Amino acid sequence: MEIKTKDQKRNNFYVVMFFLGLLLMIWEITIYRITVIDYKILLLLIFSVSSIFTILDFNAFENTFEIEGSKLKLYFLAFIQNTVSWGFIACSTLVLSNYYLATDEITSTRQFDIIDRSSMPGPEKRRSERKPLIRIDYDGKRKELVFPHEYYPELEAYKRVTITTKKGFCNFDIIVQQNLEK
Repeated sequence: MEIKTKDQKRNNFYVVMFFLGLLLMIWEITIYRITVIDYKILLLLIFSVSSIFTILDFNAFENTFEIEGSKLKLYFLAFIQNTVSWGFIACSTLVLSNYYLATDEITSTRQFDIIDRSSMPGPEKRRSERKPLIRIDYDGKRKELVFPHEYYPELEAYKRVTITTKKGFCNFDIIVQQNLEK
C-alpha cells in the first residue's frame, strides 16, 4: 500500500498530533496505574472521540493523503490517526486532570484481599528484577497494582493490600499509598 502526500503542511500537522497523542498516552499509563477507573470508560472515550474526529476530519485527511485502492483503506487510516491523536489526547486529558487537579485530602484507607498474583519484567537491562502485579476487587472494579521488585521473592506469602486513596478532580479515586500485608 503506497501512501502519497498531497499537502505537506497538513501532513506535518497529522504527524505532530500522532506523536503528541502517543507521548501523552505513555504518560497517562503511568497515572492510570494509580487511578481507580474502569478501563471501559477510557476505551469508550477514546473510540467515541476518534470516531467523531474521523467523520469531521475525513475530507481534510482525504485531501492530504492519496492511497491506491478503496476508500475504505483511507477511512481505516483516518480512524487510526484520529484514535492515536485525538482519542489518546482526550483519554490523557481525563486521567491527567483527575490526578493533577485533585485535592491533597486523604479520603480513605482500606484493606483488600488479593484475588490474583502475577509479575512483569523489570526495566531494560534488569529484566530479571520482576515486579509483582497484584489484582484486587476495588468496589466491583478489578484493579491491578504494581509493586517494587523487592516484594517478588515472597509474593505468595502476601494475603492483603492496604490502600490509602484521595478523590481526584473527576471523582475517580487516586491511590496515594499501597502496602502488601502477610
